[in-house]
Amino acid sequence: MPLSLSPIATSPLLKSLHHHPNLPIHTFYFVAAVAFSVINRPQEIPRIWEYAVEEAAIPGSETEGYVERELIGNIIQNGERESALTIHRKLREAILKSAAIGGLPKAINSLNILKAVTALHILSAPTTTNRRLLFQPTYHTNALTRGCQFFDTVYGKVSKRVMGGMRNSYDDLAVVTELLYGHVLSNSEVIGARDTSLTLIAGLIPQNVNPQLKGHLRGALNNGATAEEVMAVREVVLRICREARCGPRESEVETL
Repeated sequence: MPLSLSPIATSPLLKSLHHHPNLPIHTFYFVAAVAFSVINRPQEIPRIWEYAVEEAAIPGSETEGYVERELIGNIIQNGERESALTIHRKLREAILKSAAIGGLPKAINSLNILKAVTALHILSAPTTTNRRLLFQPTYHTNALTRGCQFFDTVYGKVSKRVMGGMRNSYDDLAVVTELLYGHVLSNSEVIGARDTSLTLIAGLIPQNVNPQLKGHLRGALNNGATAEEVMAVREVVLRICREARCGPRESEVETL
């Protein structure tokens, strides 16, 4: 029987991430969730969800009545806080996007655990990503174009060299990359370009893959993040790794 692991995503830890002075507003919970997913601690994600609903969401927004009104547009949003539904959608989307760099099995396990602790009226709310349209030729073509633009923005003047290197390694690697960037990473309906970059950084740091991390640190700047925001994500993910006693040492991790 496996040993039970002590909780890491405690209220004090999450509170410190929530109020980190340099993390962009409304990002701490999905940055943390992605880090925990990638280090294979999905059991921490329900604690993040619970904390976010209690401390970061609009009070009462997790109730069925509020969600029903929100879905028909009968809610005035609060800029200081997000609704529980918005938080849940962003958690799921960030974990899904992390599959591109952290592996599908870990993303599946994390999403399943989140599902198990989510009320049905939130879980059953329609998705807004439109990915189900992928078999429509126009949507597919537009998604691939959007993905190429996102890739070019992330990698800037070296984008052709990066893609060419992958194609030379294995031409199908380039095809898979184009599909991931087109249909997964560049979709900004729930999480925009900047926050997608922060998601990728959060997932790359624990894996000690500096060649990939280096490009995405700079890519986050290209997608609108400040250097302080990027370094804040690096800091909090390394803290999570320390608490979990896994991942690289800070001195081993690429920086700006």
